[in-house]
Amino acid sequence: MNNLVFTLVLALLFSSCKKETVPSDHAVIVDSVFVNNVFAANSKSLKDIDYKNVIIDIHLSGTADTNLLDKSKVFILGSSNISCNYSFDKKTKRLFLTSSSQLQPLSSYRFTFDQGHNLGGFFHDVYTFTFRTRIDTTPKFPSITDDSLLTLVQLKTFGYFWNHGHPVSGLARERYGSGETVTAGGSGFGLMSILTGIRRGFITRQEGYERLNKAVTFLSNPSTDRFHGAFPHWLNGTTGKVIPFSSKDDGGDLVETAYLMQGLLTVR
Repeated sequence: MNNLVFTLVLALLFSSCKKETVPSDHAVIVDSVFVNNVFAANSKSLKDIDYKNVIIDIHLSGTADTNLLDKSKVFILGSSNISCNYSFDKKTKRLFLTSSSQLQPLSSYRFTFDQGHNLGGFFHDVYTFTFRTRIDTTPKFPSITDDSLLTLVQLKTFGYFWNHGHPVSGLARERYGSGETVTAGGSGFGLMSILTGIRRGFITRQEGYERLNKAVTFLSNPSTDRFHGAFPHWLNGTTGKVIPFSSKDDGGDLVETAYLMQGLLTVR
C-alpha cells in the first residue's frame, strides 16, 4: 500500500514538473541588441538615432522558433505604441525589427518585450531599453545666401531703431512698447544702425541726417539731465528728465554713456 501511494505521488510530481518545464530548444537568451548598428549597452549610447529608419537588431543565443513570435508582447513605446515589422535571418538567430511608421524627431522611445514566449523563444526576464531620435535637420524655411542673410539681419536691426525710435528725442526706446523710456546705451547702438541704413540704402542720407540731428539736439539741450557729463541709464524721451533705473541708481551711468559716446563718435 505504501509503495502504491509513493508511486502515485512521484508520478504526479513528475507530471506537474513537465507542464512547467519549457523545452530547451525553445529557451533562448538575448546576447546583444543593436539600434541602427549602435550597441544598446545602455541608454546613454542610444542618442541621435535616425527617426526615419529605425532598425533594431536582436542577436539570440540560440535558434528561434518563428511560431513562438508573439507580436502583441513586443513594442516600441513613445507617445503611443508603435507597431513593428519582423524578419529573421536565415539561421533564425537574429531578429530584425523595424517600425511600421516613422518615429518623431528629437523624441524618447522605449523598446520592450515581456516575459514568456515572445521573440521566437521563451524569455525568463523582461527586456527593455530607451533610445532618443535625432533632431530634424531639414530646412524649415527657404534657404538664402550669406549676403542675403546679412542684409536681412541689418534691415531688421535697423528697422527696430528707425521705426520705434522716440518721436520727440529720436533716441532708442528701452524696448518695444516702453513708451517714454529711452535708453542712453541703446541709443548709441541706434545711432550706428542709422549709418548702416544709409550705407545699405534702407533710407536716404538726408533722412538719416535729420534723425541724427534730432537726437544730438535733444542730448545737447541744457534741460536734458546729465551728471558731471554722464547721462543716466534711462531718460524720458520727451522731457529729458532721468527715469530711475532702480531706487539707488538715478544718476549718471558711465557704461551707458560710453555706449552712447561710441555711437556719437561714429556718427561724427
